[in-house]
Amino acid sequence: MNTNLCNQKDCSYYNSQIVNGFELYKIPANQTILRKGNQNSHSLFFILSGNVSLSLSTHPTLIFEKGNLQLIPKGYSVTFQTGNEECEILIHRFTGLEIYCKQINLASINQNNRFDYRFQPFPIESHLLKFLEYIRYSLDSDAFCQLVNESSRKVLISIFIQHYSKEAIYQIFYPIMGRNENFRSLVIQNYHKVNSIPDFAKETGCSLSTFKRKFKTTFGESAYKWLQTQRAKEVEAYLQDIRIDFADIIEEFRFTSHKALYHFCRMYLDASPSEIRKKATSFSKQEQVK
Repeated sequence: MNTNLCNQKDCSYYNSQIVNGFELYKIPANQTILRKGNQNSHSLFFILSGNVSLSLSTHPTLIFEKGNLQLIPKGYSVTFQTGNEECEILIHRFTGLEIYCKQINLASINQNNRFDYRFQPFPIESHLLKFLEYIRYSLDSDAFCQLVNESSRKVLISIFIQHYSKEAIYQIFYPIMGRNENFRSLVIQNYHKVNSIPDFAKETGCSLSTFKRKFKTTFGESAYKWLQTQRAKEVEAYLQDIRIDFADIIEEFRFTSHKALYHFCRMYLDASPSEIRKKATSFSKQEQVK
C-alpha cells in the first residue's frame, strides 16, 4: 500500500492529522485478505489492474475488473480474493457526501420510491481514468504532497459532476444517501460493539419497538437474525485470511474458547474453523499452479 505524503512540516498545507485522500492498494495474486471497516470514512474503490472478488457482509460476492469502481460505506469490512495476477486498487477516502453533490440537485431522484439499488460494479469513465492514472503515477513516484492530495480531491468531485449523469451519481452514492441510510449507517457502525438487541436499539437512539420496526423495514429481517448472519460472514472472512491466527479471531469476536468458536462455525457455517482455513489455503495453492 502506498499512502506516502510529503512531511515538510513548514509547508502551509502540512497537516499531521490528515486521514482522507488517496492510497494505492496492491493485492498480490492468489490472496484472500480482509480489510477491516473504517469507522470514520467512506471509500471509493477504483480497480486499475487485474480483477478481484469483493465481499461485503451485507451483499453478495461479486467480481470486480479493471475499469470498475465501487463505493464502500464507512464501517463495512471488505474481503478481497485475487486470482492468478496482482490487483491494483486506488482508494479514495472521504467523510461526507455533500462535498460531491452540493453543486447539483439530487433531491428529485431521492424522492423516487421505486429506485432499486443493487450492489454492482460501476464503470470508470475515460476522463476519470486519465485522472486516476495521474494519481497512481504520483503515488508510485512519491510526488504526492498534501497540497496535491487536497486539490486532487476537488478535481475528482468536478469529474463526477461533469462526466457522470445525475442518475449515475445517485446510483453510485446511494448507499450513503438513500432513504433510511442514516439508520443503516448507525447499524453498520455499532453492531460490532453490542451484546443484545436492547443495547443495539440504544446505540441507534431508538426505543426498542421503533428500532425493531425500522430494522425490519431497512434490512428485511429481524435484528437478531441479521446480527448472527453478519457475525458468521465476518468470522468466515477472518478464517479465510490465513494471516490471522485462531487466537486473534477468538479475541476479536469475544468467543469464550476455541470450543465456542468451533460450535459457532458448525452451526452457522456448516464446517469447522480448521476446515474453512484448509479450504482457503487449498484455493490459494490451486490458483498458484494455474
